[in-house]
Amino acid sequence: IILAVVLMLGIGRNACCNYPTLTPAQPACLTIRQSLRRNFFHQQKGAGALMASSGAHASSANGTEQAFTTPSLVLNIDTNEYRPQLDRKLERLQAMFSSLPPSGEALPPLEVFESAPKNYRMRAEFTCWGVKPQAGKEPDVHFIMYDSASKVKPPPMIRVDEFPVGSKLMNELVTLVRQGVNKDPQLRERLFQVNFHTTQVGEAMVTLVYHKKLDDLWQESARKLRTLLAQAPSTHGHVPHVIGRSRKQKVELDSSCVVEQLTINGKVYLSKQVEATFSQPNAGMCEHMVSWAQTVTAGSHNPAEAAIAAAAPPASQAAAEHSAAGVDGSGAASGTEPAAAQTGQTAAQEPAPTDTTAAPPPPAAEVQAGQVDSLGPAPTGSTAGAAAAPSPAARANSSNGAASTSSSSSKGSHDLLELYCGNGNFTIPLASNFRRVVATEVSKSGVEAARWNIQANKVDNIFVARMSSEEFTEAWKTRANKKRLEGLDWSQLELRTVLVDPPRAGLDPGTVKLVSEFDRIVYISCNPETLLNNLKDLMPTHKLARFAAFDQFPYTHHLECGAYLVKREQKQ
Repeated sequence: IILAVVLMLGIGRNACCNYPTLTPAQPACLTIRQSLRRNFFHQQKGAGALMASSGAHASSANGTEQAFTTPSLVLNIDTNEYRPQLDRKLERLQAMFSSLPPSGEALPPLEVFESAPKNYRMRAEFTCWGVKPQAGKEPDVHFIMYDSASKVKPPPMIRVDEFPVGSKLMNELVTLVRQGVNKDPQLRERLFQVNFHTTQVGEAMVTLVYHKKLDDLWQESARKLRTLLAQAPSTHGHVPHVIGRSRKQKVELDSSCVVEQLTINGKVYLSKQVEATFSQPNAGMCEHMVSWAQTVTAGSHNPAEAAIAAAAPPASQAAAEHSAAGVDGSGAASGTEPAAAQTGQTAAQEPAPTDTTAAPPPPAAEVQAGQVDSLGPAPTGSTAGAAAAPSPAARANSSNGAASTSSSSSKGSHDLLELYCGNGNFTIPLASNFRRVVATEVSKSGVEAARWNIQANKVDNIFVARMSSEEFTEAWKTRANKKRLEGLDWSQLELRTVLVDPPRAGLDPGTVKLVSEFDRIVYISCNPETLLNNLKDLMPTHKLARFAAFDQFPYTHHLECGAYLVKREQKQ
């Protein structure tokens, strides 16, 4: 009745403009449901119509809605279009930042890191459709995405049978999950959403989200599904974890985390990633981002090395090819990438020999999270849901092991502060460049994962505090002895470099003021607009020494950036 009144008043005309006109003989709710299905199956014939599900527009600096670049297709991608779409983003990025340096200064050469053109995404979420089978027909549960770039409301739904930007393992699991769900009513009934989280080494998690309570019968069916998913070729012997979620309920058959392996400048690092918490979706690009940050901070040992680190790569490298950012789903690099864009400079560096001397990670009992606010290796504790130690098959090839960064001879001359550290993605590889690292993270699961990763990678100079950047800013100003900073001696710290990796909103004014007091700033940004605004505030005190672009999400308007700033010499 309410819907009929709304339509009579004309309020919903724009939202329903693509659907058949209602007639008195057709009930409103039934007609809209039918028209949704009709629109959906019409759209699936041209599945390439789907734009980036993350949205097609970004807010420009002046507050108006403006596309960073026109999103391309993500279900029917043309890899020949990879370079053109990246070039458009780079051109837009350089135009945005052209006015940033003060008069007499110029932007440093743009270092460009390309992604693999397909199979680069490690995780994704899909809505389920067709959960209720039609009378006389076999069940046909399938996954859909919404075309959020469309101006039509509600947005068109696109059927997803293949997801070419997803890893090979993800695509294999998509097929097997559909097969298992269609055969088993316990798995199919009231299924709302399925989340996939894969890794480069074959570990994976599949989370099924329901509008019902999950009972013992569901768990029995979920175990059968887990056995089916283990048949995916790209698991390399791993059995994917199956997790069930409903309102106020979470069911784990075995574990709710995976252990990824990231190669950073030639060393392999273990990275525990927890279900339903943030991790970098493009693993190959994550390796580039962390390697870049490690490289620019390598000069923390002495001023001479700092000058070298601050210098951008020579122009002669502009046309050099570099390792592919993504993976093909098997854990192997997908080859070499094209040369640098004409708008910038592609970073190219020879990886160091892989460290083969490190020991495997400790058992889970030795790395579970207890009191996290302490410097050095984690004491044993008891926390439910901690990750088990990865099996030998989960590690790198037998010639590779976890990177060990505990040797004091390689430590720098001062200390690093990292805000928004997450699971220690940047923290751990960068620790070898500094005497000590103080890292903050507000998420409890993020802190616990960071603690596990610190222990697994045998790093002994990191202090993790569970607190927000605003809380730490206040403590920093007053040198307060807060409970969550217990064990941190302000008098022994020499925090001269800061790394920030904030959310899309960027740094708040208080944090901008805090980082302006540091000699060096490493800023990893997922939003060029807020990065530009923050850098404008830092230009009076700092100079932009290195500038990088990371194509985290090909075929969308998104582009991530890295900025390395050094403090200007103070005039007397």
